[in-house]
Amino acid sequence: MIDQHQIYRIEAIDSDKVIWRYLDLWKLEKMLSDRSLYFARSDKVNDRKDNSLEGSYTLEDIKNDCNILRKLLNNDSKVVNILNSNRSFRMIVREYVYINCWYSGNCESRAMWNLYAPQGVLIKSKIKNLTKSIEDNKKTFCFAFVKYIDYEKDKMKRGGNFLEPYCYKPLEDESEKEFRVFILKEFDYPFKKNLGSEGDNIKVNIEKLIEKIVYNSDLNERQYKKLEKLVKEYNLTKKLSRSSLDKVPLF
Repeated sequence: MIDQHQIYRIEAIDSDKVIWRYLDLWKLEKMLSDRSLYFARSDKVNDRKDNSLEGSYTLEDIKNDCNILRKLLNNDSKVVNILNSNRSFRMIVREYVYINCWYSGNCESRAMWNLYAPQGVLIKSKIKNLTKSIEDNKKTFCFAFVKYIDYEKDKMKRGGNFLEPYCYKPLEDESEKEFRVFILKEFDYPFKKNLGSEGDNIKVNIEKLIEKIVYNSDLNERQYKKLEKLVKEYNLTKKLSRSSLDKVPLF
């Protein structure tokens, strides 16, 4: 189910947009055998600023909030407790937000191949394919393109959207062109640490999701044979394709 509730809705999404997911071979094998996509718990994703308000909560904002709270409470210790509680809440919430990441460039990226799948594969899909692949799942999903900002200068949009801070990353990561799918696990007050798993495999319709499985010349013979066996086992041979980066130029 795609959530339409205002607090979670991020932005309008172009459903025909191509998206790519770079995978090691063993991750592809698990994806096919489990018929699932892996969602990592956001505090375990290698993005330290996830759910940080640094890009919007400037020093001036902090001063203003402190002044307002002082006038309302007339008690500096309560002001400190509230600000600390808000930070603790955001840190704990990271343990309940799960993320699945895709590359949203218009074509393959050599840099992304080298970074995430040097001897792996690339899943080519579209946002509408992804949507169709999870439409029978009862979980609630949210989609967003990541926006890249200078956390020292820029301010992120503060629209009261619960997931908005997860839609921003530092400007130096801009080459990732990340598209994110979110799941928010239920939690209660008082907030407690999530002692569950560090990730979750979410059931999807693999046939609807995958448009192509792309490989490149970095695979050795043993790895390629394993890939051939995998796609044959799951009736995906027709979707196997060689990387456009392997084309020999005509001089």
